[in-house]
Amino acid sequence: MTEGKNYCTFAVTGTTPAFQAIYICNTCSEKNICSGQDECNENGQVMPLCICQNCAEYCHESQGHDVDYYGSGPCYCDCYSFHQDVITQARKKGSELLGCGCVLQERSDIAAKQLGIQTSQIEGDEYEYGYGYGYGVNYTLKEKPPTTVDEDINAFPFFCQTFTIPSLCAIPNQTMSAEMHPSDTLIDQALELIQHSTDTHWIPHDFNCNANKGHDIESLSKLELLAYSIFQRHIDAYNLRDKLGSNGGAEWWVQVKKTEQGHDNHGPQKEAIDLHYDKDEELAEAFDLASFPTLSTVTYLSANILENDSGDTVCASPTLVFPHTYDMPGEGPIGTNSEETEECVTKSITPSPQVVMSHARVGKHLVFDGRLLHGAPSNKRLRQNPDTIGSDGELSSAHKGIRVTFLVNIWLTRRPSKVIMLPAEIRRQIMDRANGDLKDDHFDLLQMTRRDTTNVMVHDKKGSTIERIHLPFISSGATWIDTEDGNEEDSEVGSGLVVKMIPPEQSTGDSVFVTYDTGLEPLLEYVGDDTSSIDDEESS
Repeated sequence: MTEGKNYCTFAVTGTTPAFQAIYICNTCSEKNICSGQDECNENGQVMPLCICQNCAEYCHESQGHDVDYYGSGPCYCDCYSFHQDVITQARKKGSELLGCGCVLQERSDIAAKQLGIQTSQIEGDEYEYGYGYGYGVNYTLKEKPPTTVDEDINAFPFFCQTFTIPSLCAIPNQTMSAEMHPSDTLIDQALELIQHSTDTHWIPHDFNCNANKGHDIESLSKLELLAYSIFQRHIDAYNLRDKLGSNGGAEWWVQVKKTEQGHDNHGPQKEAIDLHYDKDEELAEAFDLASFPTLSTVTYLSANILENDSGDTVCASPTLVFPHTYDMPGEGPIGTNSEETEECVTKSITPSPQVVMSHARVGKHLVFDGRLLHGAPSNKRLRQNPDTIGSDGELSSAHKGIRVTFLVNIWLTRRPSKVIMLPAEIRRQIMDRANGDLKDDHFDLLQMTRRDTTNVMVHDKKGSTIERIHLPFISSGATWIDTEDGNEEDSEVGSGLVVKMIPPEQSTGDSVFVTYDTGLEPLLEYVGDDTSSIDDEESS
């Protein structure tokens, strides 16, 4: 928990369970009689009170109560509601009270309101997964949403698909300059945007319906229009509109990474986006609660084949998506469990892919479950060979040395804290400099076509040496912050959480689903300060 910010998580979650540390106050649970409104055990006692970490320390242990750490999982803190409801009912029955009260309630409510969290239920906003509208924990997928084209054939355990956006890949009409590509305009706007802001920005889901409030869809920049269109396309394509709350919308930003000369002409050294989970950063900072987008997306505006300052051709770092969520074990194999592994071995069934590698193509679009671990680590062994993948789409010469991606996170039930719409003055400046020839309706009814996928197996070759690369987690700041150091492959990793993985053999496909033999799966592991190399070698 952040030092000096001792808040009760109930101010954020209400009665909606959220993944967090769970503590049990045995003292309160054992000595207070059930009010009749709560679950009771056979002795008429209130069932164990789940309390958050700060309430355990500041409301209960400080009063001498017997408190146990239970583990981590979905829950909400009973501290406030217990003392407001259960103790009141117990007092009426003449039972002995211990009521220390929730000493964090007032400050926690204030902090939650500062983050824009609505702590009172709106009538009609209850749905089967809890009170999701306005509260600080966003609705996340319970299962893969149905597709509108065909069934997933890759058996990836979480939702993950790749598409082509045709309107980003071709000249849309004869009036556009012959040298202008649709993505060029968006890249120009992205380059102007990062001169003024490195924040994420917001588009409300009902923006086009609020013209009477000064919201005019035609006033948006092309980047905002694309974000809005991606949001609308996905909630319709995946039947999510019935889960959409009044505070839902699209969080968007851009990533611009320059291609630089490597140690041995291998290219990008400072374009790394370390592994991370997309989340409400402000909420995590204040309350240690993780609220994730429903869907995360990456749209590639630049080509895979880039040019560095020396004129050499190199390939951009791929996006990696792992089947691992924040509430899964923090160490050990990724994308498998003992039950699945035993079944696959016994029945000779291929296990699920343990990583998706998405290589850039102009106009390519990647969408996946917003809870998943992902990033674009800069390691030459993950990148494709520019001599083997063929033509990859042409951009203007000014854009051949940069990796540009457009990121949109879909939040169904609540805007992430302190994320606002693009300020009007910044919007005006990016539109004045780079509006291109794209028409205002260019992204209306955004069309997407499914891309082919490639399945790759990493087999256990007996007697051979296995080399694992280390992929670090982002060390500080938000996911869009560019660090000065980058992720240089031969530098020391230092201490912290890393993913150790065996790079698959080169493939010419751009959407690669990688499956590992048992024992070769990617590993989550903490490494110490004495780590001197990112490569491990072990005998197989």
